Amino acid sequence: MDLSGKRRRLTAYGETVAAVRLKVSGLKDRPIASFDVIKETLTSYLERWLKRVAVENAPRTYESYSWIVNKYISGFIGTIRLAKLTPQDIADFLNISLRAKGPRTRQLVYQVLHHALNEAVADDLIRVNPCRSKFKPRHKSAEFRSLTQEEAQRLLAVARESAHYLLVYLALATGMRQGELLGLRWDTVDLDNRFLSVCATLAWDAQGKPILRQPKGKRHRRIDLTQYAVDLLEEQRNSRSPISPWVFSDANGNPMRKDNLIFRVFKPMLKKAQIGRLRFHDLRHSSATLSLAAGENIKVVQERLGHASAKMTLDVYAKAVPTLQKEAASRLDSILAVNGPRLGPREGISEEKDATKPVI
Repeated sequence: MDLSGKRRRLTAYGETVAAVRLKVSGLKDRPIASFDVIKETLTSYLERWLKRVAVENAPRTYESYSWIVNKYISGFIGTIRLAKLTPQDIADFLNISLRAKGPRTRQLVYQVLHHALNEAVADDLIRVNPCRSKFKPRHKSAEFRSLTQEEAQRLLAVARESAHYLLVYLALATGMRQGELLGLRWDTVDLDNRFLSVCATLAWDAQGKPILRQPKGKRHRRIDLTQYAVDLLEEQRNSRSPISPWVFSDANGNPMRKDNLIFRVFKPMLKKAQIGRLRFHDLRHSSATLSLAAGENIKVVQERLGHASAKMTLDVYAKAVPTLQKEAASRLDSILAVNGPRLGPREGISEEKDATKPVI
């Protein structure tokens, strides 16, 4: 009997009585939401799962998952029944069917399939996830690009000539993500006490309307501001007409769109500042690396970036600031030398033979 109350007959086959008993025992222990799932194909299940994704996630997440399901998964293993899908099917799919694809594509396919089948397990449609963790394709993330101090100053000099200086300045000064900056509202900025609160990130629904979602990691954070940043924000608020709840808005008072920011504002700035290829997100990386290179405490950098732990910040940025180890070595060297000059390797050791030792 399934969880809906329907009674159905199942048949178990095996080469021995013991093998049949083992299969029957497994069927008895396995809760099944509906026996209809036994006939459901993977494609059919994924179509239902995508409807849930559309409700619970941002539109871009749904679009990305849907594209991966339709382009890669359904065409190769979609006809296999969900209940019959095996780890070998998944391994052959990732390693043979998709062998001509790049490692990043194969990794994304794995992530979507693994996530979808995890929810099938949670819904008691299957007992275990056949998309095993060991099947995850390896992919080395591309190293990010960080601005040097001189490049950052050049970019800010160019930005100062435009109406978007504050946006670029805050990106470098706070390390906020693009969506967090575009989703910044005046009611989360406390100019009197010189701080802002990162409470949301800007997204757009299927109808093209702006919506606010929780920031990455679902963690709100406070970022203290310098008096210079406060002065810039006050100037921004007083110069905006019409009055908008958004700190960064278009001419109609609506939040700025990502595409407009990148193609109409950011890329022309890079060209004018004679800076090579750079993502807007790399301003966040630049903020972190410049802060660490200036000797900022790793815990402070972690809190401003909104990372879950200082370890994560170190893992991401330690290699990007190679001078940190040299500075640490110099500081430790000065500490060890605090009580006087250091002796050389053989300095202070007498070359004369010990008179008390017998000469052989």
